[in-house]
Amino acid sequence: EVQDYYQLGDVFVSASTSETQGLTYIEAAANGLPLLCRQDDCLADVLQEGENGYDYRKIPFYAKELKCDALELMMLHIWYPYLDDVKRFLSASDCTFDVIHSDKQIGVLLSNGGDDDFNEAIRLFEVSCQVGECVGAKKLVLHLWGGYPNSDRDIEHNISALGKIYEISARYSLTTLIENIPCIYHEPFAHWDRIAEKFHDAH
Repeated sequence: EVQDYYQLGDVFVSASTSETQGLTYIEAAANGLPLLCRQDDCLADVLQEGENGYDYRKIPFYAKELKCDALELMMLHIWYPYLDDVKRFLSASDCTFDVIHSDKQIGVLLSNGGDDDFNEAIRLFEVSCQVGECVGAKKLVLHLWGGYPNSDRDIEHNISALGKIYEISARYSLTTLIENIPCIYHEPFAHWDRIAEKFHDAH
């Protein structure tokens, strides 16, 4: 019956630093849950970066190996439970984040339609802006519409969110960039034309 409870979750979170064998981590991973946890010796062969867990503390380590002027930070939904730690750590690092990529779920929620999804999309967008401001980003990338099945079915609904989106990003001194992602119902460049008609300084 234990697996039934694991499978009810979206993610496994543990702040323990005193595990000896860490069986709960292995059980969670065996049930397909990504792992969010503090560094612990018992995780050495369990937590695989980018496969079943994402360790934001690795970003500065790998950034030193890159030959680039700045980085784009991708917002991961999996970081939300301890976002204050993420912001504190990354803002104190030597990394330069010129761009933050907002949560991709925003476009999905806008494409779903409905007031609750719209409000949640706006909330997540503001969270992305807050992180962007904290790490010193100047630009923010946004997926304005999602993928299958809703995508750009009701693109006017998605575009209607831009007024609020631009207002929020301006408060955080961020320039919002609409990413050209594939569509199901229409040509994406037509959406850009429509956006430019309504918002003359859109990017």
